[in-house]
Amino acid sequence: MQGKRPFLPRHAATYSFWAMREAKRSARADRGRAAGGLTERAQDERVVTVLVADISGSTALGERLDPEELREILGAYFNDLSAAIQRYGGSVDKYIGDAVRAEFEASSSGAAAGAALHAGLAMLEALRKENQALEQRYNVRLSLRVGVNTGPVLSTGPGEPLLGETVELAQRLEHSAPPDQVLAGQATFDLARRGFRFEAGPFLAARAGAPPPRAYRLIGSRRVAPNPAHPAGPAAARVDAGASLQVTEREAHRLEEQRKIVTVLFADLVEPLAQRVAPQDQQIVLRAYFEVVARAVQRFGGTIDKFIGDAVMAVFGAPLSHEDDAARAIHAALAMHAGLRQENERFERQFGVKLALRIGINAGEVVAGLLPGDVLAYTVTGDAVNTAQRIESATPPGDVLVGESTYQLARKAFLFEPVAPLALKGKARPVPAYRVVGRQLEAAPDAGTTLVGRAKELERLSALFGSAAAGTGQLAHLHAEPGVGKSRLVREFLATLPNGVWRASARCSSYESGQPYALVADLVRRAFGVQLAEDEASARRSLGASLRPLRLSFKESAVALLLEVLGYGVRSDLDPEGKRRQLVSLLGRYLEHRSARGPFVLTLEDVHWIDPASSSTLSDVLIRASQLRLLLISTSRDESRPWPATTVELQPLAGEEAGAMVDRVAGRELDPDVRALVLERTGGNPFFIEEVVGALISGRATSVPATIQDLLEAKLDALDAEPKRVVQGAAVIGRTFWTRVLGRITATGVIRPALATLESERFVAPYEVAPEERYAFRHALVQEVSYQTQLLARRRKAHAQVGFAIEELFTDRVEEFTDILAFHFDRGDDDERAVTWLGRAGERAKRLFANAEAIHSFSRAIERAQRHPGLSDRVPSLLLALAEVRGHIGEYDLALRLFTQVRDSTNDVRAWRGMATMLRNLGEYARALALIEEAVVALPGNAADVLPLSLERAQTLSVEGRFTDAIDVARFALAAAGARRDTVVAQLLVRLARSEAVAGRGEEALAHAREALEISREYGDVAGELAALRVSGDSYLRLQRLEESAEAYGQALKLAERVGAVAEMAGGLLNLGFVERRRGRLEDAIAWDRRAALEFDRIHHGSGRATAYGNLASHLMMHGDYAEALRYAETALKVAEEIGHVYTVADVYQTIASVHLGQGGDFRQSASRAEQAAKLFIELGARPQAAEALRTAADALRRLGDEEQARDTEARARSLLDS
Repeated sequence: MQGKRPFLPRHAATYSFWAMREAKRSARADRGRAAGGLTERAQDERVVTVLVADISGSTALGERLDPEELREILGAYFNDLSAAIQRYGGSVDKYIGDAVRAEFEASSSGAAAGAALHAGLAMLEALRKENQALEQRYNVRLSLRVGVNTGPVLSTGPGEPLLGETVELAQRLEHSAPPDQVLAGQATFDLARRGFRFEAGPFLAARAGAPPPRAYRLIGSRRVAPNPAHPAGPAAARVDAGASLQVTEREAHRLEEQRKIVTVLFADLVEPLAQRVAPQDQQIVLRAYFEVVARAVQRFGGTIDKFIGDAVMAVFGAPLSHEDDAARAIHAALAMHAGLRQENERFERQFGVKLALRIGINAGEVVAGLLPGDVLAYTVTGDAVNTAQRIESATPPGDVLVGESTYQLARKAFLFEPVAPLALKGKARPVPAYRVVGRQLEAAPDAGTTLVGRAKELERLSALFGSAAAGTGQLAHLHAEPGVGKSRLVREFLATLPNGVWRASARCSSYESGQPYALVADLVRRAFGVQLAEDEASARRSLGASLRPLRLSFKESAVALLLEVLGYGVRSDLDPEGKRRQLVSLLGRYLEHRSARGPFVLTLEDVHWIDPASSSTLSDVLIRASQLRLLLISTSRDESRPWPATTVELQPLAGEEAGAMVDRVAGRELDPDVRALVLERTGGNPFFIEEVVGALISGRATSVPATIQDLLEAKLDALDAEPKRVVQGAAVIGRTFWTRVLGRITATGVIRPALATLESERFVAPYEVAPEERYAFRHALVQEVSYQTQLLARRRKAHAQVGFAIEELFTDRVEEFTDILAFHFDRGDDDERAVTWLGRAGERAKRLFANAEAIHSFSRAIERAQRHPGLSDRVPSLLLALAEVRGHIGEYDLALRLFTQVRDSTNDVRAWRGMATMLRNLGEYARALALIEEAVVALPGNAADVLPLSLERAQTLSVEGRFTDAIDVARFALAAAGARRDTVVAQLLVRLARSEAVAGRGEEALAHAREALEISREYGDVAGELAALRVSGDSYLRLQRLEESAEAYGQALKLAERVGAVAEMAGGLLNLGFVERRRGRLEDAIAWDRRAALEFDRIHHGSGRATAYGNLASHLMMHGDYAEALRYAETALKVAEEIGHVYTVADVYQTIASVHLGQGGDFRQSASRAEQAAKLFIELGARPQAAEALRTAADALRRLGDEEQARDTEARARSLLDS
């Protein structure tokens, strides 16, 4: 470490270096005061040139930027400014917010003045260069105003505040300078006019009894600047800018940069002292004033960040946090006013002056620590600092104004009155502010919060479980703010259940909210006994054993799918949508199995972080929950529920209950006032109560904190260096963390002593021993605060370290950690690894039909690749993948734009085909066909496979109803393919067979379907095999070869059952039902339909459910089971209307009409429903079906005795067929 860095003892918590030295010299002054006057040692008067430079525009920039980004920008500027000062022999006196003050002292006053002016010009040039990058990045520019003045100053030694009229005038010159200009005072002008060009500037405001001083605008130098007195570079010592520290050398880690919630106080004299007190007396008065301020800040545990002329900036909450920093800052402000009032009696008697302060206070997030670069100064940076300074400038004399955040944190400790919102410099909108009236003498009531106990919620959950045990499943959603005790309530409830009740739990995590099926995977692991990081063979055995009681026909397929969901790589042969449907079916069957064995309870915690895939899948599974003996409890910070559920709001503990908890945690009687304050501050939050009382009893805290954030930051700051670093590293890994990974990212690699400390301090607890040792944070809030207090740059570095550690530790199984690696590298600073793992995570999500997660991963990968020149070649493939997902979810226009972007940049055949597919999906058939023609011409014949384009053309023609043209295209493409046999050829054969079947060429269709089946089996293409079997069954059916049709459909059903293609399986059941109807076997048809409806119900397949229930209703009607037929028809109608399946709605209307007609009941209802069916069939262009419906209506009208209307309806039916 370069430069000498003194440290203050911990008890001198609020003194700057100057204040500490002054404390040692104050005895004589104290004796003088005791005698009724102020005395002081002789002053050291020197002639120097003072430079003050202030950056303008940072306040507005601070509103837009994160504190860390602002600090990075200001750090670069300060380094440039300090380099310019050092280059010309100056020394930094103070950093003042976004300003800097320096002094230049040389062999002659003229040399010092010239050096300062050269430094000012160098600063403006440095700013110009920095602005180029800033403008490109944020479209803003900062400006710099510089004031330079030469004359006598007062000080007591190096590093202490410069005092006197010279300093005050330099600051006034800076305030009066136009942007990006240097103003010099008269003395500086006189000394440097031969070496520099000036023009006359404005007169400054005159002080009492003195002529107005003249300013001079610096135009430039008349000669080349002299060689730098102190060359800048790596060898240059860091500048000690008078950092004020609260820590000992042993605690130096507390000075590292970190994000903190702090309260900033600015105090300034209302009138500058320079013109009111004789120069020889200024230092005596200022020293007394500064001692008043320093004592107040010290007394309440703050840090003096800097002295700024007559002003002081103090910080409460950095480097060390306290439980009540906002209240401490206000206490200090009031103490400053009180102390100054006492000193004013002596000031007025001895010097004829009275001093008045204005104080502004603001709280907010900052970056705190030693400034980066060559500036050795501990300070805080962020919009909260600038806002505090602006509030101070608007404060009336003798008052304290605070911002909104400070008011909210301290409103129970002090009385406030609102003032008119402040129009502050650099702020886009007026800022709310409050005047401090005084301390609260009584605790302020906590308005609006209804306090309740826990017995009511326990009774509610018990009642819900009773309903579930009786056979009516229940879903409960327990929500409350963090720390109120959701998890504790669930644990207490579970403890009341009989021993035989099976229970399982799973938890969402913030870092898994973008990981597909994260919650489902956690539930599967816990329910099926699969440990995280367990090897695949062991996991397969555990899954197989758990699934064995279900007697699945597709057990091997189910195990493969679950392995894939758990992260063991691609294991299932199903297509993405088929995987999701099988998962829904599998989870539903498992819950049915559990329900058959007895009532059971599932708890899903922290569902405010649920991933979209789990939310969607579990929503479908839980649709049938009412038929199970299940109580599912979800917990959340939000009232919004992932699925319909009974809402149970958990309020903070009521007064008596909260008091009892305070007494129980304390274990002894607390002081009544302290106990009352604990109850007031904690607001009945159990976690807050535990932490606060524990901190008070242990001595870690001496006062009651205002918020849980204050408490946890203080608890974190109290840790020694190594435990703090370890807990911060663990927080980056997640709510639970592997000790091996933690060891890899810890500098020393030794974590056991630190873990022991963290465990004893109740930060973490052991979680799992095998197969990988894991620990967990005791509460999510502990992890969140440990994470959020770290700098963004440090988090990015740590996330990347976690990613590299996982890659190294699990080299042979790294694919199992795809989503975890994507999460960490995405938040890390390695673009190449981020793009790699985000792309892999996107592909995994795409394969699992987790489309929201796939879109997120691909989009982030594209963003990272586009900003890195060396990764631009990866962008087209990522865009193609993203476009495919967008197309899968029906975002055809957006997908079309993405495919077009890739086509334009690469001429990739996949992009051409994607564009054509999206146009077909949009119903723009002519454009799609024209695009395919364009693609064939644009693509190089020997470099691109155009067969997929022929397949797309045939499919588009088929959808358009041009089956003969589709047949011609497919045959031509197959002829061009020659002896080629692959999955694309098989798909083309299936498309050809379908068109031939519709066109009445059944035998040809069968031949091509058989060829497609052979190729699909050769390649193990299950989806192709199923498609070929279905088209074979359809072709046989059209040829009236019912036995062979049933055989083909049966083969398809067995294959679907074997691989677990649930939707295909249910569709096969429907097909068999239809064949049995054609064969006249209605009872068999009804049995197939019932099975199909059950399977479609399990996976909540909308169109499948509507069709299955509609077919079942029709077959029951034909069988004469009218009451049951009507019940299923109404169910089919409800589902079809919900999903907008118009054809099924029309078909069900026809069935309902036939039921009423067949059972000889409500003929008017029969006629009405038949008319509704006919109207919809006509709109769909289904004239034969419309005619049949009208004939049913005519029969019903005839039964009603309305012969004339019946004949008219029959005529309408005939006209439909004739036309």
